[in-house]
Formats: sequence, structure tokens, C-alpha cells
Amino acid sequence: QGSLGGAQDSARDEALRLARGSADASAHAARRALLALGEVRVSSPSLNEAWVELAAAASAVERTSTALDTLLAEVSLSAAAPVAGAGPQSGLAEASAPANAAGVGESAEAGAAVSRVFSVFEQMRREGVPPDLVSFNALLGACAVAGDVRRALETLRQLRASGHTPDVVTFTSLIKAYGKAGLVEGSEAVFEAMQFPRTAASRTGAQPGGTGMPPAGEGTDAHVAAARAVADGQPAVRPNEFTYAELMRAQLRAGCPRRVGELLALAEAANAGRPLKTRTLNLGVRAHCAQGALRPALRLVVRMRGLGVRTDAHARHALAALCAARGQYALASRLAAGEVA
Repeated sequence: QGSLGGAQDSARDEALRLARGSADASAHAARRALLALGEVRVSSPSLNEAWVELAAAASAVERTSTALDTLLAEVSLSAAAPVAGAGPQSGLAEASAPANAAGVGESAEAGAAVSRVFSVFEQMRREGVPPDLVSFNALLGACAVAGDVRRALETLRQLRASGHTPDVVTFTSLIKAYGKAGLVEGSEAVFEAMQFPRTAASRTGAQPGGTGMPPAGEGTDAHVAAARAVADGQPAVRPNEFTYAELMRAQLRAGCPRRVGELLALAEAANAGRPLKTRTLNLGVRAHCAQGALRPALRLVVRMRGLGVRTDAHARHALAALCAARGQYALASRLAAGEVA
């Protein structure tokens, strides 16, 4: 049975690699076709509509290729995590089982991968290895990838019960978990709570450390209330660039590009003159495009080029779509073909 499962895993991995290879080849062909069509279209404006359709198709193929890359990476990570044998489990594992079914925004596959990470954690505990802050943060990172807010809050409760103090990695993972779950209000609440934790006098019945976890099926208000309690009684924690980037990603996913622009400015101020990382800047480009602000988007791209930073596929296609909508077909063609970094 084990050999059969191994063969199935190998076949699945090979199928994913083949699909990614095909998507990459299709994306490359689409970019070349866009470039060629862009040159011909200068003398034949009637081809504009065909170019826009081809640009949309190229963008879809690029997204498919990126998704396959991510899926392959997640499959490799989950395959590397051994599943612990049956045995008594701690309160964390017991609480995580129903949370897996009720977790907001969690897919079945992502939930299974997270469960394997928790199994390794429980095996470590059974063998007498006390978990440290890094171990708990690893669990929170897995919850964040799956968008499993309930299990993330329970992990935070156990982290604090074990005598550890949440750090910037802890809160950044919580922000990501809420964002992946589609609860951007919760992400914002964690962002505020980590910087301005409530004292015992300012709390209104909420218990510290996320112990006021919302029951399964509760609405957004209950989740936001739990998010506000995550740092109760703890020292204030300053967000780092990764924190800003995760909140930017959550707001962009929620369709709030104006807030992304505000967060980009805050991240730049917090970095005190140090250049921002590639993904943070690319999120800023996408936010400008989502607001229809072509000039600010292009100015940011120019700044990135001066820093030696390239735009990613998502930012390029957002720019290309905006240029096409503004009638800037030549520039859109170059962007979609990857000529403009």
C-alpha cells in the first residue's frame, strides 16, 4: 500500500511538472505573439481587439504557471513532513481537528498539509522536546498559508500558555491567516493590536492571547473581536516590512487599493530610507493599477529599475491591462511581452 501511494505521488508530481512546463511554453509563445501582433497593429488598428484578447489569454496563462509553481512547492513541503503515528495528543491537536473542518477560508488540500505539520509538532512533544517560539511560529505560518484563522488563534493561545511572548513573526502570520480567509478587517485589527495592545483596564471582557476564539460558523464581527484581543496584556510590537506586505496583499485581495498605497507609504517611512523588497514594491504597482493611476504606477516602475528591482508577472500584466485600457497599445505590448521590466 505504501509503494502504491508513493507511485501515485510520483505520478502526481510528474503531471504537475509537465503542466507547468506546458504553461511556461504557452506563456512564452503568447508573449512572442503579442510582440509580433503589436508591431503589425500599428498599421492595422482593426487588430486592437484581437490584441486585447490575446493579452488577456497571456495573462491567464502566466497566472496558471505561477499557481503551478506555488502548488509544486507546497506539495514538496508537505511531502517532506512525516505523519506521526497515533497516540495521545495535546489540547492543541484536539482543538485543531474540528478547527480544520470549520476553519475560515481553508481548502481541503491545504488543511491536510497543515494537519501534517501539526502531527510533526505533536510527535516532537511526545518525545519530550519542549516547543519554543520558533516552533509555534512555524505552526502559525502553516495556518497562515491555509487561511485557517481558528487554528491560528488556538496556536497563539498555546504559545502564550507555554510562557512565550508573541513577536513580529507571530503577528505577521496572523495577519496573513485573516487575509487568506477573506477577513481583511481581522488583518487590520491584528495590525493595530500588535502596535497598541490593550491593557487589563481597557479590555471589555475579552481574554488575552486569543482565548476568546469565535465559535465555528460565527460571522466577521466575532472574528474581528478575537483579532483585537491577540496582543492583550503584551508589550507592543513594531511591524516590519513583511508585516506591511502581508496586510497590503490582504487589502489588494479585498479590492482596497487605496489602503495598499497608504501602507506602502508607511512601510517606506518605517524602513528609514532603506529600499523596500521586490514583492512590496510590486504590490504597490498593482495597487496603482487597480486605482487606474497609470502615471504613479510607471513612476514606481522607474524607481524600481533604479534600484535594480524587476516587476513580477502580476505587476506587468496589471500595467499592460491598464495601458491597453488607456489606448497605450505599444507600451502594453512591450509590458505583456516582458520587454519592460
